[in-house]
Amino acid sequence: LLSLLNAMLLLPLALVVHGLAVCVGTPRHLALLAATATVLAHAVFWASTKDEPYVLHAVLTTGAYWLCFTAPARLGTTGRLLAIGVLSGLALAIHPLTLVVLLPLYVHLAMQHKLRLLLVLPGIALGFAPALPAVVNDLDSSMNLFEIIRRYLAGPDQLAIIPGGRN
Repeated sequence: LLSLLNAMLLLPLALVVHGLAVCVGTPRHLALLAATATVLAHAVFWASTKDEPYVLHAVLTTGAYWLCFTAPARLGTTGRLLAIGVLSGLALAIHPLTLVVLLPLYVHLAMQHKLRLLLVLPGIALGFAPALPAVVNDLDSSMNLFEIIRRYLAGPDQLAIIPGGRN
């Protein structure tokens, strides 16, 4: 079932790739080619058949870039920064690779918006909300915040999982 849902995420991925390509000035026929090439690329198509969050992560991060470079009149600058924050928070909730993938976006936003960039923080908090029960559970199990962040970034300690792995 998860593989089917991942495969269905190829449609929104094609949409955001096409939208991003058009926003940065690519002609529509080449943007369509970019979207098609993205979803038919072996790595993307293969990832959509696995029980992994990579296609969802690609949709969220590409969507954040699309919002950054598009100028929707209805959202305005504040709404756009909040929406970028929500997409970033959702992406952070599913994979730490977000910190690497969205770094250039936030450098660009910092140069463009200066202190207004702080408007993304409530959006990030809202987007990260689905992961908060896991953080609260880890805090209740006597892990400190540093250990939680280390485990989020590096994964669980494999020796602690194996019985008798730590002496």
